[in-house]
Amino acid sequence: MGGSQTFDGLTREALEDHRQIHFYLDQIARSLRERFGLDDFRVETADSGDQASLVVGRYLSADVYVSYAVGLIESANSLNLRYRITDRWQLEAESGINHGADLLYTIER
Repeated sequence: MGGSQTFDGLTREALEDHRQIHFYLDQIARSLRERFGLDDFRVETADSGDQASLVVGRYLSADVYVSYAVGLIESANSLNLRYRITDRWQLEAESGINHGADLLYTIER
């Protein structure tokens, strides 16, 4: 039987290359988080795959988290704030293309 086995359209070699690239990107992200004192350093993509953002974030205290997202494909930047009021209540605010705030209540089962 000729040819390579495939997994979701990827050959074993391409899948292994993808894993290695992902490993090295994780190592770079970890290094940058440590060097700049960040709690978060990641690339987010939309489900459609046509949007991507670089997100950096940091906890300013145990209850306050701030992040900044820079658009990698479109120039869409946003500043986000999450404030934990109590164990059940959080306030989330975003400023960028979309502006808004949400008051969230968590129910644990």
